[in-house]
Amino acid sequence: MCSSATIRSCVFFYWDQRPGVLANGRILDAFWTFDRKTAVYLNIHARESRDNGRTWSEMWDAGIPGQPAPPVSLPDGRIALVYMDRTKAPALKLRLSSDGGRSWPKETEMVLYEAKLPTQTWDKKSMQDAWSEMGKFSVGLPATATTRNGDVLIVYYAGTHTNQTGIEWVRVCP
Repeated sequence: MCSSATIRSCVFFYWDQRPGVLANGRILDAFWTFDRKTAVYLNIHARESRDNGRTWSEMWDAGIPGQPAPPVSLPDGRIALVYMDRTKAPALKLRLSSDGGRSWPKETEMVLYEAKLPTQTWDKKSMQDAWSEMGKFSVGLPATATTRNGDVLIVYYAGTHTNQTGIEWVRVCP
């Protein structure tokens, strides 16, 4: 993790963190990850705390591209992670983990929303390019919650242009 005092030497930015308190009391924290040196987004990274946030595990690569929402527990013990995949046209997706968030198999992936837009990412040379790129996003920032019956409720913004968006939602029974 980078502090403000070490940001110039920091290579990876673990930003836009999305912690979720799971049914067993564990905190699973998912991060949108950026490699400052190569100016590319990496897979979502995660870490966990088993003592109410006093200590944290090392980061691990979740194997999923994109911007995460807070992970949520399902009644059957699995964990759902919703994320905005920006590798092509923006798409809201969900994956499931049966091993506490260590792996998120591709075969569990559900596409919840696909924007009818071209990609909103481009080749970047600097951090400034990344900030400019983010300013053009018109789909994203998913947030999650579970309902009483165990469905996952997802809220996000979506539109055709950055200044023409609305609040969208979807309810999923994984």
